Amino acid sequence: MGKNLNGIFGTFVSERPQVNLLPVGDNDVELVRGFITHSGLNADGSVKDRSDKPYADHCPQYGIVLKGEEGVMTVRLNGMGYYRTDDFDPDELKAQGIVDGDGYAMIEKDGQHVRLQHEQRTEDCKNILNQVFAAFGIEEGSGLDALVPGLRCVVTVKEETWVDPVTNQEKPQRKVAVWKKATVPAEQGDLA
Repeated sequence: MGKNLNGIFGTFVSERPQVNLLPVGDNDVELVRGFITHSGLNADGSVKDRSDKPYADHCPQYGIVLKGEEGVMTVRLNGMGYYRTDDFDPDELKAQGIVDGDGYAMIEKDGQHVRLQHEQRTEDCKNILNQVFAAFGIEEGSGLDALVPGLRCVVTVKEETWVDPVTNQEKPQRKVAVWKKATVPAEQGDLA
C-alpha cells in the first residue's frame, strides 16, 4: 500500500487551483474582505504583465471578495472613469493631441501615454461604491473601514463575453450587475 500512495503523490505537480465562481443569477453573499488596489496588480498583489497596454497609468480600485453557498468572486470597483476616443470628433482628437489606446483617449505626459479622466464617469464609479455600501446596510457618511468581514447582501451575477484586446479571443467573464440588501428571514414569532 505504501508504494501505491508514494506513486500517486511522488509524481504530483501543483497547478493553479480551480475555483467555483458564484453562479449566474441572485446570490446571497458574505463579505470576506475588502482591499485597496489598482489595475496594475493581480488579486494576490503581484504586478500584472501590462506590456499589452498602450497606457502607463493605473486605475485605482477597491477589491471585494464575496463568498456564497455555491462559490466565490472577487469584484474590483474602479475609482476613476476615463474618456473614450469616440467621445471626441476627429478634429478635436488631432487638435488636442489625443491618441487612441484600446479605445481610451490618451495624451502624452512625461514621455508616457496616460488616459484622460472623465469627471462624470468617475462620479459613476463612486455611485457604484455607494450602492455597495447601501446593499450591505452601511450608513451614509461611513468610510471604507465600515466594510467589515461578515456583512451580507445579495448580488445579481451576469456573464458577458469579453474580447481580449491582445489575442482578440472571446472569453466569458462574470460580473456583479446589481447589489441589493440581503433579505433576512423573520424569526419564528416575529411579526415583522
